[in-house]
Amino acid sequence: MKNKTWILVLWTVLALGGSQAAQAQMERVIDNFKSRPATHADSTDTPITPLRRTGNDADIIGGVRLIQFGAAPNPGGLVRRSVLDIPRDGPLFVESGVNSTVGLTLTYGTDGRGGANPLNLDFPGLGLDRFRIEFLACDLELHYLVQVFDGNGNNSLLNGTTSTANRNLPFDADFRMADFPPGAPNPVNWHDIDVIAIQLNTGNATGGQDFAIKRIVAIP
Repeated sequence: MKNKTWILVLWTVLALGGSQAAQAQMERVIDNFKSRPATHADSTDTPITPLRRTGNDADIIGGVRLIQFGAAPNPGGLVRRSVLDIPRDGPLFVESGVNSTVGLTLTYGTDGRGGANPLNLDFPGLGLDRFRIEFLACDLELHYLVQVFDGNGNNSLLNGTTSTANRNLPFDADFRMADFPPGAPNPVNWHDIDVIAIQLNTGNATGGQDFAIKRIVAIP
């Protein structure tokens, strides 16, 4: 009887391990911020120039990351430089100078020259129902959102609701696809998503926003 009990426990452990492994394989990386070369931009780089980085599709969905980064000083007072830094193996860092606000948009679904490169993603077919931004840290409240465009040009966006203030340890912010508005001008077709855009902006009145992101993924 004891032997049978151990066999049952062993099979239960194996089944759970297999289930967890299968779930891990089901995630779709949008960006883990691994690319060549490294990326560096700061608030003295004006006007804002779109930056493009290429990588494996397993690291950057569609193989191309379009980056738009900018900063603006608040009126009066001391103003310091704001910086975007993405080392070759990640993560993504944004460090906003004193009395400055920052804005960052990451877009997936373009090619290396700025043309269209449709992702053709069928999220329900892949068993994926939410986006997740994996933050490493964030010191102040941040305004952030995810926007999607389908193959017919319809779009929908959802603002993040997880508080980011005073978060000095890693945390996740999820965007359930079921929570997105239907879309405009017509409902978004989640079976054919061609473009994904992530936007992150200073969410406070004083500026000085700092944050780091490890990955952006779609998960079940």
